[in-house]
Amino acid sequence: MSYEVKVLKLVTGEEVLAKVDKDSNDGKLRLTDARTLAYGQDGRPGMIPFMQLAPDRVVVLEREAVIGEVYPIDDAMEKKYLSDTSGIALPK
Repeated sequence: MSYEVKVLKLVTGEEVLAKVDKDSNDGKLRLTDARTLAYGQDGRPGMIPFMQLAPDRVVVLEREAVIGEVYPIDDAMEKKYLSDTSGIALPK
């Protein structure tokens, strides 16, 4: 599977950072290692599994559930995400 790391804004208002399968052509988006952006009490952003009971499984979304998608612009957040989901420590 070939993927791109993207941030998706859902119709529910949630923002999701995930590996999106580039070969999804059937009106659905296949996400791997999906994380919801969350903010701690100190105001710093963090990530929690998008689906708590299936944190590292493929999640399939209807394309209509997404109102926007972008590539991450925060290099530090993308590196943290890739490090957390791969288990490999990336250089800062």
